[in-house]
Amino acid sequence: MSFTPPIADQLRLVLDQRMTTDICNKDLIEKRWQLGVISKDRSGIKTLYEPGVEVEVQMNPIPMAKDECTRGVAALVLAAGYSRRFGSDKRKVILSDGATLLNASLTPLHASFEEIWLVLRPDDAPVDMRLMGGVRVIQDSATTQGMGHSISVGTRELIQRSKASSVAICLADMPHIKPRTLLTLATHASPSRIVVPRYAQQRGHPVLFGRNFWPYLCDLNGDRGAKSVMDSFPDAVDLLDVDDPGVLLDVDTVADLSRDSSK
Repeated sequence: MSFTPPIADQLRLVLDQRMTTDICNKDLIEKRWQLGVISKDRSGIKTLYEPGVEVEVQMNPIPMAKDECTRGVAALVLAAGYSRRFGSDKRKVILSDGATLLNASLTPLHASFEEIWLVLRPDDAPVDMRLMGGVRVIQDSATTQGMGHSISVGTRELIQRSKASSVAICLADMPHIKPRTLLTLATHASPSRIVVPRYAQQRGHPVLFGRNFWPYLCDLNGDRGAKSVMDSFPDAVDLLDVDDPGVLLDVDTVADLSRDSSK
């Protein structure tokens, strides 16, 4: 039986626990089509199929090589909101596959970025969030004042504790973004650029900010997002067209959840 691996799965493959092959661009993937296909699930375990061979690949616990294409990109996930439009804590809503909306949104980030930083409410108990492994939690009373404060608090933490050269500002209610989209964004990231995904002429999420712009993210407050930083540096913004409607699909209401889960 022959398998065709989707280019979307630009992931690290660990073969026989002895050889690591980094697949960071289309050319390398095309050269390795004969290797097999990666099946995706939300447990963090990927399975590589070859003719007569089945090898489990455990993504998250494997340290990333310094020359990997996602080097220097950290995800900052904003999850300190109160879901007022949804009517309940949407982060804990269970989807059809058994994952919470929050973990479903974290899953593609785990497959694509080196660090995951999660901004929670100050009164959240992280253990009750049933978080997947490898997530670093940030909590601060200022995050109750709006998204701008969450970005500011999170970026300040990154400046002190992360060596990443870019940060992807991510929302905690977007479970449909494809890993290939995040990897593509990561390959275009640099300390002096702002990378924005665009689908059907609409700007989406996440937006990647090079480290040069982090001091401006630290100045955000209230309910303002990071659009003001992009507006201040239009020449640094790279619009990247992607074939992924998931960059536009967030879950604000119960109706949104029903719409998204049917896709």
